[in-house]
Amino acid sequence: MKSNPRRAGRVSLVLAALAGATMGCQHSSLELISYQDPYFPERYLWSLDTCAYREGPSGDLHIAGRGERKTDTGITTQLLHIYVFWKPWPGKTPADETTTTALVTYAVANEQGVAVYRGTGFVFPRRRGGGLQVEVGAARLHLTSRRGDIPDTLGDARVSGRLYPRADAGRTADLMRELELRAAR
Repeated sequence: MKSNPRRAGRVSLVLAALAGATMGCQHSSLELISYQDPYFPERYLWSLDTCAYREGPSGDLHIAGRGERKTDTGITTQLLHIYVFWKPWPGKTPADETTTTALVTYAVANEQGVAVYRGTGFVFPRRRGGGLQVEVGAARLHLTSRRGDIPDTLGDARVSGRLYPRADAGRTADLMRELELRAAR
């Protein structure tokens, strides 16, 4: 059977587009450990539906993510913005998880209101196979604002995990804007 190079090209383009659409946050997840009760810390796992990044002119990174979960009270939206202001030089810059390399903003919103947590932590971006892998370790968050009837479920919290954002400056800006607008209302 003779293959059609035109058809094979179209099939590979469709497969590449599908892979690119799903790769943005495939396997991206964060673990939040709440110290609301310091004697009984609670663990929450969060898988992102969408995450993207953009690189600033000086090499800094903005990473943004979003996830939705249906709950008994409606839909809960979780938003994340990580600003990595540190650019490592492989082989020259020591990577120590006690170092602060990023600002982290995390928001939980539903029909009742929004809770915004901010903090700092160690975030290590790595280029892998044309993409970006981001290790989030030892980030500490605390509640900075709350509006409406939403409870403070985290108190002081620790965040860690791994993200696989895709390069998309427009989507990153949209996610950052959504987080800031929800936090400002």
